[in-house]
Amino acid sequence: MALVLTLVVCYPKQGFGQLTYHAQWFGFADNREYTTEYPQYLAKGQGLSQTFFGMNLMPYAEYAIDSNSTFGAGFNLIYNFGDNYKLTPQLVAYYNYKNRRVSFTMGSFNRQGLMNYPLALLSDSVYYVRPNIEGLFLQFGSQTNYQNIWVDWTGHGTDTTREAFLTGTSGRLSFGNVFVDNFVILHHFSHTTVHDTSLHLRENGGAYLRLGYNFKTLAHVDSCTFSVGYMQYFDRLRNVYPWQTPGGLMLEGAIQYKRFGLEAVYFTGEGLRTSFNDGNYDVITPNGHYGRVNLLAIPFKSARIESRFAWGIHFFEDKIGNSQQLWVFIKI
Repeated sequence: MALVLTLVVCYPKQGFGQLTYHAQWFGFADNREYTTEYPQYLAKGQGLSQTFFGMNLMPYAEYAIDSNSTFGAGFNLIYNFGDNYKLTPQLVAYYNYKNRRVSFTMGSFNRQGLMNYPLALLSDSVYYVRPNIEGLFLQFGSQTNYQNIWVDWTGHGTDTTREAFLTGTSGRLSFGNVFVDNFVILHHFSHTTVHDTSLHLRENGGAYLRLGYNFKTLAHVDSCTFSVGYMQYFDRLRNVYPWQTPGGLMLEGAIQYKRFGLEAVYFTGEGLRTSFNDGNYDVITPNGHYGRVNLLAIPFKSARIESRFAWGIHFFEDKIGNSQQLWVFIKI
């Protein structure tokens, strides 16, 4: 907060050195109704009905150092409804360098809009509990051909806290209507600064490579894509068990026309519950499956407001579940 006040009082508001003020509000209502009866899921805390209902508020100021460099500062408030006004503030303070081909950000900054990982690698609930990246993000390329790499430091090692970080890379290559996407993510969960023989270093994550086609011009809709890819997971607990490498085939499709759309995903093979992915992909049999269909709508849309409503139907190995998700974004 002191950083924001310093920017407001000390710096001019014209030319290089221009100071601008912003605020972002993100409201989320995410209800998941798909409790499973399989004890294999329940023993690992998966397949349980859960509701996320709350908001993030991020006021911040940006100072233009020159034509390529910006410094920003503010805070991100997380509030879960019904939590008796227990606000969880997170510092926002970052440096950003940007030109036509490169964007680099370092500090503590909002992760919204930077990455688009599949839920099989990174759950969307991370936006509710950890809206900031605390580390760095580098992306180079164009809008259609790009690659990024990032590090999110999730645990500073102390006597009681284990050192941990989340890192990854993702990108796209486009050849006309054909695209190739790559996603890699790794969670490194190390030791405390005090040697404890009961603790073991764990590393897990996954890699996903998919080939897709954009049917937008053929279907005469706003967007229409289909892709097929292979998901490879990896996990090990040092001195306990070696690398485990389950994997499987994933099919994805999406179509949108005006304010309505449909998304579908199907995974078959052997999945894995990693530290940050959607546990629904941890299928319990070697050749198991999981499917999901989202019926989409855009309730509100303007220059400063975006929204998304998804009614999800989940196809598990033992039952069918459902979920409802409403997101509303406001930028000022």
